[in-house]
Amino acid sequence: MLRRCCCWWMVPVMVAGAFALPPQRTELIEKSAVLDAFSAGGITVSPQQVEVLSPLRAASSHPVLEVEAVEPWQDSGSKVRMRCQQREECLPFYVLVGGPMQQELRNAFAPTSNMPKAAAPQQGASRAVWVVRRGEKSTLELRGPHMLIALPVVCLGNGAAGAMVRVTTPDHKRTYRAEVVGAGLLKGSF
Repeated sequence: MLRRCCCWWMVPVMVAGAFALPPQRTELIEKSAVLDAFSAGGITVSPQQVEVLSPLRAASSHPVLEVEAVEPWQDSGSKVRMRCQQREECLPFYVLVGGPMQQELRNAFAPTSNMPKAAAPQQGASRAVWVVRRGEKSTLELRGPHMLIALPVVCLGNGAAGAMVRVTTPDHKRTYRAEVVGAGLLKGSF
């Protein structure tokens, strides 16, 4: 039972404070964890070749890291996007790797695509095979110069691979035109 008092704002603050979660403790990611990720891919990199751009924090001090992408950087270096294998442990981050090993890094950490393949048209078919159908839930990938956003959408029309169809967000607040890539997958741009 709450008592009536002149400080009515104190009761909600005190109740909210009773249920507050303790702050989560984070540890700095050591450079050795980054080197271990490279050695797991078969690439030997010295600590002097790796430049960590900012202090990296994770839920544990030595998380298992993996390489997401490798891009060329300036004359002979590489910009490597990394993340924790357990995604809730840390946010993705970049490291720079110096030296002429761009091609080795790209070959060792080539992206494996898990996107669905487009349906191949059948020989002798008079019309295109629909890969997405009206009312079907799909994923729209919006690509920009430095980012990728995946949105859940609902198709507003039928479409074969390569066709343009209209899609909407599940709440029907926004409508997009997108190209059909595969079963349940569409792409667009900003």
